[in-house]
Amino acid sequence: MRIISLFPPELSGSLAEQIKEILPEKLLGEAVRLVLAPSWSEIESLAHGASHVVFLESESRFAQRTSQVRAFAVSGYHDQEQGEQILAQLQEVPIRLPAGVPLLHVHLDGGDPGAHDDRADSASDRRGTDPASLYQLVRPRAGLDDLVLTEATKRRLLRNVTALRHRETLLDWGFGDIPGYENRLGSSLNFVGPSGTGKSLAARAVAHELGRPLLVVDYAQLESAYVGETSKNIKAVFDAATEEQAVLFFDEADSFLGARVQEVRQSYDTAVNSTRAVMLMRLQDFDGVVLFATNLPTNYDQAFYRRILDHVEFPLPDERSRARILALHTPARLPGKEFLDFTALAACSEGLSGGDLANVMYLASLRLLERISGGDEQAMLVQTDVIEAVDDVRSGKSLMNEGRQTAGRLRELTDRDLGPAPGSPEGG
Repeated sequence: MRIISLFPPELSGSLAEQIKEILPEKLLGEAVRLVLAPSWSEIESLAHGASHVVFLESESRFAQRTSQVRAFAVSGYHDQEQGEQILAQLQEVPIRLPAGVPLLHVHLDGGDPGAHDDRADSASDRRGTDPASLYQLVRPRAGLDDLVLTEATKRRLLRNVTALRHRETLLDWGFGDIPGYENRLGSSLNFVGPSGTGKSLAARAVAHELGRPLLVVDYAQLESAYVGETSKNIKAVFDAATEEQAVLFFDEADSFLGARVQEVRQSYDTAVNSTRAVMLMRLQDFDGVVLFATNLPTNYDQAFYRRILDHVEFPLPDERSRARILALHTPARLPGKEFLDFTALAACSEGLSGGDLANVMYLASLRLLERISGGDEQAMLVQTDVIEAVDDVRSGKSLMNEGRQTAGRLRELTDRDLGPAPGSPEGG
């Protein structure tokens, strides 16, 4: 095992000794050299495109063990299992670095700069990612007339469907020749609104109106822990949409249309920016229709925001819409349906989304089921069942909002996240 360190000479010797003790040769394989670096940018010439895994914690469990390292990255390994084993070994023993170096990047290389690219490709092939697992192809049957939307939202959608159908006419009129319009004429729409307001259903309806299938992207599958894989996955879904002549739909689009990292400090930052750049390029080159949906529009990178044809708001349903939604989500054979006053129920359910109202009717039916299973075979659903179900949904939403914590997505580590360095006045 040969170790090459990109750290300062005064640190490299002790660091190399620590790594030799932590990572035995049998874990790394034969004829492997390790390249140690404090950041992705300093190792990029050797590790460009290599597979990597990253360990991040907002509160490092090493803080009490006199370790300065709060984040690790490993790249160039043969497969995911080996990468995770190396990462686990690095986490087991405290590694002492200067307080200003919170990241240790370890890259495995067979000996020739650039050899990692072939290894990354072969690892990807062994993983056998099926492009079809990245999306779901849906053939919608319901159109815009089947949706319960406010009149303003429906008019906006119909106007945009007309624009998508007749884009060539707009180009023939000469809009495409005017500087600034060529990108605005891209066939993309962004649906913005709270969860449960019908954005996903509207995407299906738009595809139906255009006479095309809908290719729904699974973001959990699209984003990969491997550098370069997410970009390949993005290309794969755009290629699939072209082949199927499908409308492409990205739900929770803020996850991958978010702002690019301005201060690149670690490998994850590089991967995020690469993903954003690839997505932007694919959108500009794609000749089909792309739909986005989000409840966090402020997270969008301005480069994407400007290139989307229109942004359609999906507000919470008004009283008239709530009455229709409640009626539509009440099964025809549910005992007592004919006696329910949906107008009155809509009046007491202000602030609930369409998805919430669907849950209301289901929870209300469980109250009826409870009475019937208790021996009252003639029981029917009554107004108070639905009102109490509204209260249940409201309390559930309140509970979730109070307990919600910002978590789940990797982000840039800050000094606040890292906490005081051991040995500092604050850290003891």
